[in-house]
Amino acid sequence: MKIERATKKDFKALMDLMVLSYRTRNPTHPRFEELLPDLYQPTEESMQRHMIVREDGRISASVGIYPFEVRCANVQLKVAGVGGVCTSPEHQGKGLMTALIEAAREEIANQGYPVSWLTGDRDLYAPFGWEKAGSDLLVHGAELKPEDTPRGWAVKQLPSPDEALPAITEARNRMVACGICSDEVYKIKCRRLGMEVWEARQGSSFGYVVANRHRNWLVEWGGDVEGVRALIYRLMTGKGRWCVRLPPLHDDFVNMFLRVAGVIVPGVDNLAVCNLPELARACETFWASQWPRDKGLRLVSCTEDNLITEVCISGGGTVRNSLDRNDLLLRLDPLQMSLLLFGPIKPSIMLNLPAEHQWLDRVFPLPFYVPSLWRV
Repeated sequence: MKIERATKKDFKALMDLMVLSYRTRNPTHPRFEELLPDLYQPTEESMQRHMIVREDGRISASVGIYPFEVRCANVQLKVAGVGGVCTSPEHQGKGLMTALIEAAREEIANQGYPVSWLTGDRDLYAPFGWEKAGSDLLVHGAELKPEDTPRGWAVKQLPSPDEALPAITEARNRMVACGICSDEVYKIKCRRLGMEVWEARQGSSFGYVVANRHRNWLVEWGGDVEGVRALIYRLMTGKGRWCVRLPPLHDDFVNMFLRVAGVIVPGVDNLAVCNLPELARACETFWASQWPRDKGLRLVSCTEDNLITEVCISGGGTVRNSLDRNDLLLRLDPLQMSLLLFGPIKPSIMLNLPAEHQWLDRVFPLPFYVPSLWRV
């Protein structure tokens, strides 16, 4: 079996394979270049993200690695998103997908990404190191009443983000959690299937919402909280239920969504820690105000037979190279490591820790969030 990179010439064949594969489970699944135009383009750069296997000269299986960057509180991470996992129906059961996912996991680790993220069945991806982890909230909203709409806001749909891009950019920079990309990439993301960009203005106040009408999701928001609330009522009144994925850290927006929510359920995705030292270094600023000054930790990721990686964290949450005999030692397999670092279970409960080690609940889970507009 030969694993290779797709090229620009493979664009149509790969898009045909992906939609064929996904339509075996969902006959109305849209084509991927229409669904996610920021990820699937007929360019060498876009196609090189895909690892493929050919059978009889035709692409028979593929997996994509889609880098993206997110910020939650003061933790900023480069993430290797994994998607486009597919095998042609006639080649299923031959181990092609297993080989591709193993190759993708190895490449992600070699490229130094602190963490990898994907959606899908936990049982399918856990053997490769991805665990259901994280602490998002999924809000399913009830129908809203017109008489509760905030008054005095001028609301309109924008043909594209361009018309309000400076105001949107300023609002995004103030969010407690958001995805990070260039303006050009952001504008393409807003052209995903079913996306609508809306703004609300009242004097100098500004709020915006990006909504996915195809799936009835609110995928991004920012600016003035009352302006966003006015947009929610304008968009959703009388049009059925809506959904929104909220970050684990509460701000005024999250509190507003929770007040108007219908049903709230936990949201978790498949996460894999790919470079533990890099992840710890990215989180030093987050730990600085929370990590006890007199507590050190040695984290060791390992299997029964092999050491994978380790990191030592001193009092105050600073990564260091040397060991200290007073460090708390935790040896965890990759799935346990993802749960420890990202939750949703508290470390004291997950590891059944004695009272003297329950300080770990102050520093874990780490804040991590994949906005809906960044999901692959």
